[in-house]
Amino acid sequence: IHSFPLKRECLFISHYVSCAVMMLIPYVMCFIGYAVIAKYYKTGMTMGVILLGFEVLAMILLFLGIACAVVMICGNSVMAVVTYAVINILYIGISIMFSAINQMFSYASRDVSIADIAESRFIWLSPIVYIFKIAGFKEQRSATGEYQPGAAEKYIIPSSNLMPFIGVFAAGILIFVIALMLYKYRNSETVGDMVSFKWCKPVYRTVFSITGGVFLALVLWMVYFYESSFMLKHFGTGYQGGKLIYVSILVLLCVSICYFISEMILRKTFFVWKVFNKKNFAAIF
Repeated sequence: IHSFPLKRECLFISHYVSCAVMMLIPYVMCFIGYAVIAKYYKTGMTMGVILLGFEVLAMILLFLGIACAVVMICGNSVMAVVTYAVINILYIGISIMFSAINQMFSYASRDVSIADIAESRFIWLSPIVYIFKIAGFKEQRSATGEYQPGAAEKYIIPSSNLMPFIGVFAAGILIFVIALMLYKYRNSETVGDMVSFKWCKPVYRTVFSITGGVFLALVLWMVYFYESSFMLKHFGTGYQGGKLIYVSILVLLCVSICYFISEMILRKTFFVWKVFNKKNFAAIF
């Protein structure tokens, strides 16, 4: 197909469709078999199987769209894999980190609950966690391991609860369109670069510096300072803001380190001092 005088859009759509078809064929065959068996044995689950098939279709289109968009933004294959993984857990990872900070410093609540974070209205920013939340497990076995008529109906998504998956389906189509537009305006010369678009570099630099710096600071604090005299529990039982200067310095140092690491990754060199940008560095803080 590459030998024909086709536009970029045609090449992208052909690759997207071929990938989607390869992913969907096994599921389509399985769900057709499930529906036929449910209809033949009159289990009353035919519609439930069809709705479950739509759920799987929506999830495939969503994650395939995200993968296409990530590949368009990242010119490096390793960077694309890492970015795809980070996007799926970024929100919940940030929430857990800042909840851990609140656990150490807050005078009131000191509990970190992942279940509470998963109930947040913004949990959809971590797609894989959101999908797991609305889909969950739908497997049920009786005590004897035998099928019980009617036992599995409640584990099949009812038509009244289809709205989240309709949203997932629409999001998958929207992300596909965004990926198509990115491919249309992406320069071929950026192949091999960590980031293919200039406007993505400040975003990558900021996210990597802040999240990486906070995470590194938490790890160093727990590993090095946990049993030392600098542990916050030795500062008294109440909230003492003045004593947090040690942690603030540690966070600033770690963010600075991660900033220079991000510059090394973007420029693909260890020698970033000659092109050091004070404005970019100041903007992170």
